[in-house]
Amino acid sequence: MATKPEAYFYIGKFQPFHNGHLNVVLQMIMQAKNDNAKVFLFSTNKHNKDTHLIPKDIKSKLLNTLVKERFPEINFNMVNSLKDATKVLSEHGIQNAKIMAGNDRLNEYTKAGNKGMNGVTFSVSLIDRTKDNISGTVVRRKILLEDASVNNDIDKVYSPTKLETIKSIIIENATSKSAPSATKRAKRAPSATKRAKRVGGRSKKRRSKKRRYRRSSRI
Repeated sequence: MATKPEAYFYIGKFQPFHNGHLNVVLQMIMQAKNDNAKVFLFSTNKHNKDTHLIPKDIKSKLLNTLVKERFPEINFNMVNSLKDATKVLSEHGIQNAKIMAGNDRLNEYTKAGNKGMNGVTFSVSLIDRTKDNISGTVVRRKILLEDASVNNDIDKVYSPTKLETIKSIIIENATSKSAPSATKRAKRAPSATKRAKRVGGRSKKRRSKKRRYRRSSRI
């Protein structure tokens, strides 16, 4: 008989946390209750202009509030990697766990889990995506395009007011992150002007030479 896991855990970017993520958390809590196991939620500390538009401190605050208000049984932590997540599990005395993941991470997590990290071995509990198969990439794109249908992807998680705040954060960071490149282009503009002046100066010199040649030919 297989040993029951001591904990279930889920790690993700959550940029932002949407209905699909909520569905996974609810599945995880239900499975953990059946196995009398602890529940852990982890999110990455990354912040960049492409896939991590919500700064880590703001995301941490949003997720902490969400967990405290709706899932007090969950232990939430911000981490840098899967290895960091297993370190937290180890600190809580966990040696055997299950990680919530889709088919796209099945092989990767199975190999890592069999090998073990920080004294913790884990197997994969496959996510049921039939209810809310939502992509974080699509959610971010909808927000940046101001597509109102994005509300249907996050409405089970946040209130309308909080949702508008999250949208503003994502749009603001996407805009501010693209500004430096525009600034650099603007800074390069003077060199283009100088090139134009040099070209113009050469043209004037050529015209001047032609006029001198014509005069000399008349003499």
